[in-house]
Amino acid sequence: MPKTIEDLLKLPGVGRKVGNIVLAQSFGQDAISVDTHVHRISNMLSWVKTKTPQQTEKALMERLPKKYWRDTNKLLVSIGRQYPSKRKLAKFLESLTS
Repeated sequence: MPKTIEDLLKLPGVGRKVGNIVLAQSFGQDAISVDTHVHRISNMLSWVKTKTPQQTEKALMERLPKKYWRDTNKLLVSIGRQYPSKRKLAKFLESLTS
């Protein structure tokens, strides 16, 4: 199994999200995997102001300390699944910041 994002991206069907999950979960490397949940929640919390998941990945890497990178996807996906509607998610996130 390749151990770099560049080599993982050469595999058929592997994009940045999956590649970063493999790096973080299988190899313990610092990587942020950005899916719809991570992208949406990061923007709703104003951690980033981005239009694409790839922009979000880059912005989060600049903003978050490396020690949080591996757990970011698991945490935000868990929140996103618990609050699937934008309205419920916004209400929950607002309760965290007020």
